Amino acid sequence: RRAGEAVLARGDEARAVAWFERALRYRPEGGRALAGLGRSLLAAGRAGRALDLLARAVELGARQGLVEHDLVLVLARALASVANDRPAAIARARSVPLGCAEAVEARALEARWRGELGDLAGASLAWGRMRDTVELTPDVAPDAAAAWLAEAARFELDHEGDARAAERHLAVALRLAPRDASIAAAFRACASRVARDERGARERPAHPPAAALHHPPPSAEEPGLPPPAPHDEAAPQQVAGEHDEALVERLVDRVRANPSDRPATLALADALGRLGRDLELFALLSARLEDARADERGELLPRRRAVLERLAQAAREAGNDDEADLYEAAATGL
Repeated sequence: RRAGEAVLARGDEARAVAWFERALRYRPEGGRALAGLGRSLLAAGRAGRALDLLARAVELGARQGLVEHDLVLVLARALASVANDRPAAIARARSVPLGCAEAVEARALEARWRGELGDLAGASLAWGRMRDTVELTPDVAPDAAAAWLAEAARFELDHEGDARAAERHLAVALRLAPRDASIAAAFRACASRVARDERGARERPAHPPAAALHHPPPSAEEPGLPPPAPHDEAAPQQVAGEHDEALVERLVDRVRANPSDRPATLALADALGRLGRDLELFALLSARLEDARADERGELLPRRRAVLERLAQAAREAGNDDEADLYEAAATGL
């Protein structure tokens, strides 16, 4: 088996196949030899048998409690590129648990393949999960994660037209790779687009339609009209929600212009919490905690713990137990 790994590393797939097959004669259930033979056959273009062997090696590892997550991703990539079976590839990628070194790549591949299948909403959610995984993984590979985040931003711009979501991806990428000129340029362009969109929304005149000016609605006292509708108890909540949406737009501009504006940051965090925009709130708090002083951390940490607990509960209710475990572990560690 070691000989097979050595010659495979040098690119000699045919000799590697021979060595791995010889190893399997002595130990037919050797998981690493099965995986090596599958990798060798895949590199040699013999995909049919390779996929079977890789799947068998993964299942054997699962039974023995020794799953190699990098092998799961090899199988997932082969299913997508060779067998053109993206649903099966997505299922394999989803099986990679959060907290392992391959989790970020697994979430990114899931998002990419969902986009290729046309599941744009699912892809956008998967890119968001990938970004959360990056932020919650202390030993993440910065260059690789930044590249995935840049791809996530391109997806949001090209397919969803969502500059704000793209900006969130690029903000994390920029923290990981602050000297990457392409990421910095993309972030600046995206931030400018978001600012233009928000400025245009604020400056858009809020006049009533011309028809309403010439034909005002009759009063409820006029004969022949139905009685006024009963009081709507949800109306105050709707008004409050609209107020918070407008408040968030103003505060985002203030915080972007001056990241050290502590009152604006706290007010923005509270407004995002009231609106239930927990992923945005989590990203804001994570970014601010990096440079916060001791007294500021005392204000930010309880908010971050609370939003992690809400994210964990939402993930648990959606059946995403791995995500819930990761959020809960992060909340416990604060």
